[in-house]
Amino acid sequence: MKKIWCLHDDRMGNNNQILGVGEALGIDFEVKQIVYNKFAVLPNFIKANSAIGIDFYKSDEIRRDFPEIVIAAGRKLGSVARYIKKLSGGNSKIVQLMSPGMCGFDDYDLVFVPRHDNKIPKNKNNMVLIDAAAHKITDAKLSKEREKWSDKFTDLPNPRTVLIVGGATKSKSFAELEVNLLCDRVLQYKEKVGGSLLVTTSRRTGDIADEILQKRLKDIPSFDYYWGAKGDNPFIGYLACGDDIIV
Repeated sequence: MKKIWCLHDDRMGNNNQILGVGEALGIDFEVKQIVYNKFAVLPNFIKANSAIGIDFYKSDEIRRDFPEIVIAAGRKLGSVARYIKKLSGGNSKIVQLMSPGMCGFDDYDLVFVPRHDNKIPKNKNNMVLIDAAAHKITDAKLSKEREKWSDKFTDLPNPRTVLIVGGATKSKSFAELEVNLLCDRVLQYKEKVGGSLLVTTSRRTGDIADEILQKRLKDIPSFDYYWGAKGDNPFIGYLACGDDIIV
């Protein structure tokens, strides 16, 4: 049986993709938590396959008992995976989710890249284009969450529309203009189809956007879970019980 390491860092979205692939393999794997130091912000063409950016005092041990396969996602963990492969003498194979950038692309044994990513090399034998991101959602998890959450939504009229709100990225804003445009579309849609909302936001959404969403959508029956709220996160319950989804 192959020994597999699933690398984790502080990026929950990346971690969920890695865990999803690890779980889908049906093989035991070990999660290795990576903690970064201040040099982790350096671009990968500087870090390359070195230990620059890794806080070894706070991270799990990655410098011995090397696995056959390392699963990573994102550029920072991609650099860590290359470091592990170098230490193993090339015996550890790297499965990379999402583009690690142009630097050292040939060091990866398999790279799964979404088709919408424009910053990828062309005609690479180690690259597989995919239509969507990996995830942890399975039929079994949906069924379990449906049993847990369905009673909490019984008073909400159908159709129950799941509203999943993201936020700003490095290159795209999510300010008052964008939030209000989103609210316009949601209000128009719910005026047409009726029903209710199952609302959730993310760490990228921000307090101002939260306030706008709550104010403008207050007249629609809803179950709300805003980022940072206490209690169980209903996200998978939303996916299990919702009739349609707006992202």
